[in-house]
This record gives sequence, structure tokens and C-alpha cells, in this order.
Amino acid sequence: MDFESATNLLKTEGFSWARFRDFFPFGDISLREGNYQKLVLEILEQLGTPEQKEMLLDLLDTQNCVYLEQVWIQNEQHEDKDDLPFPIEAHFITAQMQINSNIRWDIGLKKKDLRSLMLNLPISERLLDRIMIPSKN
Repeated sequence: MDFESATNLLKTEGFSWARFRDFFPFGDISLREGNYQKLVLEILEQLGTPEQKEMLLDLLDTQNCVYLEQVWIQNEQHEDKDDLPFPIEAHFITAQMQINSNIRWDIGLKKKDLRSLMLNLPISERLLDRIMIPSKN
């Protein structure tokens, strides 16, 4: 959904968790930084509690982390390094992560800097390694 459609929907119907993927489809980088920030802030204004606001930002960051890793791996595994399949996507994804981090700070939520975490993830480690909890058997 483009920015204008999203803001019109927010004005007419408000935010709905059921429509989260309509507002933020996985892998969509069509919203540039300014419009992305405006849309996130408009939705946050409609959410009632800090917990809901944090949940929205957590979902956005989680989605962006997964997509960023997908882009990195596909680019790294691509044979022709001069013609990468996703040459600019990482820039937009990390920009969204920084925006989310800034918003968290600005509205007094717990600090979570997923951009730094992803940029500092060792090349030998993947997100799945971080998610998996060792068995206590």
C-alpha cells in the first residue's frame, strides 16, 4: 500500500492489527524514510498503550531483521558480484530500523537498537542462531 492510501485508510478506518501486513508488507521498501516515519508515527498515535506501541515497533523490527538477513545472504551467495539481486534494499531496511530506534527513544519506550545488532552480527552467525535456545536436556 502506498503512503497516500495508507494515510487515507488510517483516517477513515483507523489502524487495525488485522491490516498490519497491508500497511507493512514483508519485503516492501517502497516507502522512503520520511513517509515511513510519518506512517509509523500516525499508527502509534492511534495505539492506546505503550505495550501496543512497543509491539508494533517490535514487529516492524523483527520483519526488517529477517528481510535484511535474506537480502544479505542472497547478495552474498549470488555469483555475479557486479550485478547483485538486491543492491539497495539493505540501505532502506537499515534506515527503517534506525527510524524505529529513534522513535522508541523519542516516545520513551525501552531502547532496542536492531540496526546495530544486525550490522554487528558476525558473518558466521545467523538470526536463527540467536533465536534458538539451547536445550536444557
